[in-house]
Amino acid sequence: MVLVANHSLRDKILFTLKLIAIQRIGVFIPIPGINYNLFAFNNYNINGYASVDKISNFIDVFTGGSLSSLGIFSLGIVPYINATIIIQILVKSIPKLDKIQKEDGEIGKKYIKQLTRYLSLFLSILQSIIFTLWLKPYFNEWNFLYVIHTVTILSTSSIFIMWLSEQMTSYGIGNGSSIIVFINIISGILNLFFKLPLVINELKNITNIIICFVLLFFIILGVMLLQEGMRKIPIISVKQLSQLENIDKIHYLPFKLNQSGVMPIIFASSFSGLPIYLMNLLSKSSLFASRYVFINSEIFNFITISFNFLLILFFGYFYISMILNPDELSNNLRKMSVMVPGVKPGSYTKIFLKETLFRLTIIGSTFLAFIAILPIVVQSLTGFLILKSFATTSILIVIGVAIDIIRQLKNYSIISLYEAMLS
Repeated sequence: MVLVANHSLRDKILFTLKLIAIQRIGVFIPIPGINYNLFAFNNYNINGYASVDKISNFIDVFTGGSLSSLGIFSLGIVPYINATIIIQILVKSIPKLDKIQKEDGEIGKKYIKQLTRYLSLFLSILQSIIFTLWLKPYFNEWNFLYVIHTVTILSTSSIFIMWLSEQMTSYGIGNGSSIIVFINIISGILNLFFKLPLVINELKNITNIIICFVLLFFIILGVMLLQEGMRKIPIISVKQLSQLENIDKIHYLPFKLNQSGVMPIIFASSFSGLPIYLMNLLSKSSLFASRYVFINSEIFNFITISFNFLLILFFGYFYISMILNPDELSNNLRKMSVMVPGVKPGSYTKIFLKETLFRLTIIGSTFLAFIAILPIVVQSLTGFLILKSFATTSILIVIGVAIDIIRQLKNYSIISLYEAMLS
């Protein structure tokens, strides 16, 4: 009832839904000048699964099918995510940028945000050129004017998606980038239900069906445990110790097992996309035709899986360092006269928090990377193409974003309840 009564929350939800509708409409607006019949013939097998470029299947998850349908939103949110990764790495690597972000307040944040936008524009143009060159065999007429026209459409659409995500974050519910990826994945899962007869036919027998459902069950269970797992560090104030006041009432610092959520998956997927995509593009030229066999070999598949595994580990640790600083946390505890029982304040608390956070990050990121690549490994061993559409990456993002949205809605409802009580 609180949710319904809260007009502010209702407006946020309606605003988010409107932007989602705009984004989904753009997915189905085709790029002009493309021979879609030829594209479908060359890129899809008899069961309707994408069959040529593995990276195309990978990116297609994040664009909601826009890549496979050659819509104007084919690049989607990917350039913006790539730009965010690069800028955050630069901020951590360049002391001047780090100082601007930390010490200049809102002005510093706006400056970093503007840098991200400029880099997003550059990357969207670069990726539009690469994507247009990849589409060369499918153009009805190939000339310089068509190249400029297509690059302009794709890059402008990508910047428009970036703007939509920022509007969602500022005036809607949740993180705009995550919600766009979330909706795109949900649309892909819904498309899978339309292929249900083909899926059942592919699995061939009841044993294979049971294997897939058992695998899916354990993946979902693992994802939920990963998202909700937590290490509670007890803390107590000096006032409680000195006055023996509520000494039995212990508060906690909650450190989640997967503190970074689904962001390492999204970062790793976006970051690994461009080099692999370039290799696929070069493999189709006459100069690199001999490399095509290698790119579609089991060795390359193993390299890709290992690369993504390591990237998820790296971005898991990297993202934690962006959102949680043990030194700052320790200083804040000291300023509030709060300590961890059994640990001396100051440098000892810093070391304790760093070690705890490091262990949790290693365990969480390793588990995250393992369940992310599990369906790819099973697909390589069994050949079940259904796992392309039902990857753990998708499940991780869907569950993670859904949990974040539910938490935000609960927070809004609590705020609304307090406001109603005060008024």
